[in-house]
Amino acid sequence: RSLGEFIRASQQVQAQAYAQAILAHRGAEPRCMGTLVWQLNDCWPGPSWSIVDFRGTWKPAMYSVQEAYR
Repeated sequence: RSLGEFIRASQQVQAQAYAQAILAHRGAEPRCMGTLVWQLNDCWPGPSWSIVDFRGTWKPAMYSVQEAYR
């Protein structure tokens, strides 16, 4: 397994986790009235919670977040 495969797999897990959390929060109304994305973008390369990399490229989680809020 390569570093690239690990990065892709971890980004897919992040995307699934965001989608699942958002759907759970949306279903918990009125007890929970929303979700806050903790870190939208990175300012330099490195591992983080962000869903947009330092170049402005969307990570898979950004697409999941977009779909979950539709």
